[in-house]
Amino acid sequence: ESIKKITVHPDWKPKEIRYDADIAILELQNEATFNDLVQPVCLPSTDLNVFTLTGRVVGWGKSETAEKNEMKPKQVEIPAHANDVCFFTDFRFARFGSLRTFCAGERGKSPCKGDSGGGFFTQIDSKWTMAGIVSAALVQECDLNDFVLFTNIAKFTPWIEAEVNKSHSNKIDAAFDALDQEEVEDNSRLLSVDC
Repeated sequence: ESIKKITVHPDWKPKEIRYDADIAILELQNEATFNDLVQPVCLPSTDLNVFTLTGRVVGWGKSETAEKNEMKPKQVEIPAHANDVCFFTDFRFARFGSLRTFCAGERGKSPCKGDSGGGFFTQIDSKWTMAGIVSAALVQECDLNDFVLFTNIAKFTPWIEAEVNKSHSNKIDAAFDALDQEEVEDNSRLLSVDC
C-alpha cells in the first residue's frame, strides 16, 4: 500500500535472458520522511565512467552463511568493472550483459540472493550517488567469488528525470488548485535534492 505507482522502463523484457533496462521507478503513496537512515541520493551524470568507481552495496539478502535473509541490512564495498572483465572470467556473463550494464565485485566480496534491486552507491564530489542497481548473478544463492551484474543508471538518467518531472509536474499542477502559488513553490523545493 505504500507504493502508488511502478513505472518499468519500456525496453525491459522480463522473458529475455539479457538483463538490459532492468530498472523501474517506484512512486511512493506518501512523501518519505528523511532521517539518519533515510536520505535522498543523487543520480549520476550521463557521462559518468562507472568503471573507475568503487561502490557500496547495501541489502537484506542472504549472507554467505545464512539460510534466510538478513534481519538487518549488510553492506559490502566493491569495485566496478567493464563487462568484458566479467565476460573473460565466465562466458555466461556475455549472455546477460548489455551496453547499459556493468559488473562489480572482487574475490571474497559480493551481493547475494535477495539483494537484487539494491543500489551501487558511491561518493562523487562528497555527495552520495546511486550509480547502479543489482541486477543478476550467475548463481542462485551466494558466491562471494563471483561478479554481479548491475544496471548502469547513468545510461538511464534522462529517462528517470523525464518520468520524475512528469510526476512532479502533475503534483504541482494539482497543488495549484488547492493552494496559493507561494505554498506550491515552497513544496516544490522539497522535491529536489542538491546534487
